[in-house]
Amino acid sequence: PAVSRAMVRAAVGPAWGRAALLACAWWGGCCSDGALPLDIEATVVPLRKDSNEGRLPHADDGAAGSAASAELSFLGCLRLRAAGANARAFGGISGAALNGSRLVLVSDTKPMDPAPGESPKDEDSHWGAGRLFVADLLFAQEGLGRGVRPVGVRNASVRQLRDRYGDVVSRNYFRGDTESIAVDWPGPLFVGVEHTHVVRRYAVMSDAFGPADAVTVGTPKLLGARGFDKSLKHLHGVGAQLQGCTADGGNNGAEALARLRGDRMFVVCEHDTPGSSPASTIGWLADESTGRILATYNLMLPRVHSARGDVFYRVSGSSAVPGTDDVLVLFHYWSWKTGNLVKLGRATLATKPPPDGAGREVGAEAARVDLTTEELLDLRERDGYPVGNFEAVVVVPTEEPDTYGVHLLSDNNFDERHQRTLLFSMLMRDRAGTALLGASGGAPISAGALAAATQSHPGGGSLAAGVALVVSTTAALSLVALRAHCYQRKRGGMIAEATDSSWLSIDIE
Repeated sequence: PAVSRAMVRAAVGPAWGRAALLACAWWGGCCSDGALPLDIEATVVPLRKDSNEGRLPHADDGAAGSAASAELSFLGCLRLRAAGANARAFGGISGAALNGSRLVLVSDTKPMDPAPGESPKDEDSHWGAGRLFVADLLFAQEGLGRGVRPVGVRNASVRQLRDRYGDVVSRNYFRGDTESIAVDWPGPLFVGVEHTHVVRRYAVMSDAFGPADAVTVGTPKLLGARGFDKSLKHLHGVGAQLQGCTADGGNNGAEALARLRGDRMFVVCEHDTPGSSPASTIGWLADESTGRILATYNLMLPRVHSARGDVFYRVSGSSAVPGTDDVLVLFHYWSWKTGNLVKLGRATLATKPPPDGAGREVGAEAARVDLTTEELLDLRERDGYPVGNFEAVVVVPTEEPDTYGVHLLSDNNFDERHQRTLLFSMLMRDRAGTALLGASGGAPISAGALAAATQSHPGGGSLAAGVALVVSTTAALSLVALRAHCYQRKRGGMIAEATDSSWLSIDIE
């Protein structure tokens, strides 16, 4: 069972209880407190108000000759609301991760009353700080988005998280403002925290795919900590760099986390260091075990064209595209004038900073690689779309190659009367020949596949000769396009590494 501070004190007495808690915190063995069940109701929300339109506005609409590397199709949108005795504990969704049907969420902070049945005097009873939700999604079994489109939520539960000392974050805003999550399934969980500007690494103390209400996590260690050292002053790598993300006074930090193949973590601050340009923010690619920085990024932020002056979107979430070195980055902006605005961009992460003026290699922490995302989606609340304070994005694979489910979740700021918790779902298909550097779309045809096609097609010899002609002609044209594309992308500020072969793809009909 989960262990709370009150249980430890009751069992061994106040003095020994504190000693046991300290030992538990240092060794990472304390579990999150027992979970409360949640009854989540899902209501279908149309794509457009007073309209049956089901098509998303694409980034290349109206741009002659342009085409994004992927196409997004609308699957559905659900409004999630909690009912029952524990309903007030649901909301503030700021980060999400999904594996199969198992959904985990974290929430940011708002003071609330003690948990049902608990006394206000019990320091473990308050549910007003960052929480961990575990649930299972129900997916459509037929029709559009079969196996990908969510139709409901079941087995939902919520539990409190602990800080690095083993204390329940309780009402502490500065230790409980959890803003992002990434999971190395079946564990550990990585959670980004604002104000303290850290990434916590939680060990999963139970079966991550077992009953949702039985999932517990331990006392976290900090990304970039040496051994059992818990001092923020002694962090290194990305842990130390995060401490500088104070351009907006502290309500920022690891706003976006994405876990990539090869045990790498993409970490992005909501705002950059003081004095930096508002047109960009800082991010890193780091080793998820040690926090060692592999690359430092200058992530360009989209401009808000409907606002006066230099106004830009903020980063609100990120997710890796499975099996690639690509990430989707979620951008959000809100004002009384514009309402909610959201953009979704895609980029490939370079793993090596460019050389300096003398051609010498520069350390990953010192040199920033400019990172510009390719815009895939632009939604505006004032246009009638169900756009909220989207804080989380999740990308999952599907049974179809180069096709992914993309889910956005919004933060209602615990204000159900004026804001909503939305689960907005799409299908993303890579377009052959237009994929970003390093993306999985448009993979070259293998020799085995070519031989199989030749043998199975009537007149195989003629097909083989025709394919050879197509290959040679396409290869020559692709080399020309490669040089032009490389020059264009470098001018656009996007620097990435790839072998020439990764650019070549041939479609045979």
